[in-house]
Amino acid sequence: MIQKPKVKVGNPKEMVKIKISILGEGGTGKSCITSKYCTNTFENSYNPTIAVDYRNKIVPVKNVQVNVNVWDFSGHPEFFEVRNEFYKETNAIILVYDITSKKSLDALDMWISEANKYGATDCYVVVCGNKKDNPKRTVNEMEAKKWAENRGFSYFEVSAKEGTNIETMFEDIIYKTVPKDKLK
Repeated sequence: MIQKPKVKVGNPKEMVKIKISILGEGGTGKSCITSKYCTNTFENSYNPTIAVDYRNKIVPVKNVQVNVNVWDFSGHPEFFEVRNEFYKETNAIILVYDITSKKSLDALDMWISEANKYGATDCYVVVCGNKKDNPKRTVNEMEAKKWAENRGFSYFEVSAKEGTNIETMFEDIIYKTVPKDKLK
């Protein structure tokens, strides 16, 4: 007689969803950050996002499973009419700029205005300087950090290519957005 294997079924963990919108100019590395976090992959060639892309990752945190939904918004103006529909119900925003492009940092105010106008209000906001691995820096870290602090935002510098600070940034977002009573 063949015995059936026994399966131990424990109590399922509670599932909590958070929505993160990742915003910034085209070419700053938003999709690379998203890929590195969700699938631990890095694409070395530039493939612009068409409108909005979506990925998710399930992260166990204490007694809950956090379903991290990352909405990667195209940085190109021609997709404005499409992307403005996806801001609602955002829990956190990652404002990405390229540390080799002052223009991409200066553009973040426009992204904040757009997000607020189309429904991303009362969100936790992180300013993310990407391409930390690139020696051709044109934006001083202290300048960018001050820019973020003056607006009440957190600040991280990352390298999507090397994975530097990606997990740390997303962990910070999770702990700041998941309701505290869920993390007991």
